[in-house]
Amino acid sequence: RRGHRYNEARNMALWAAARWCSAHMSLETIGRAMGGISAGAVCHAAHKAEHAGKRRSSRVRENMERIKYKFKA
Repeated sequence: RRGHRYNEARNMALWAAARWCSAHMSLETIGRAMGGISAGAVCHAAHKAEHAGKRRSSRVRENMERIKYKFKA
């Protein structure tokens, strides 16, 4: 699939932003800051990343755990 890795990285970035920034920013604001993405697309991408972390390869899960660890520090 063309652009698969790009979409995965984009979804991970939107997942992280939605998870840790949504307390201070709306999904609309997050999307605007990430290049004009709608609030619905931010939400959808975050859900896709969360689902991918549960069902995909260990690489995706490891990346999610690394991101979670970095934000806790």
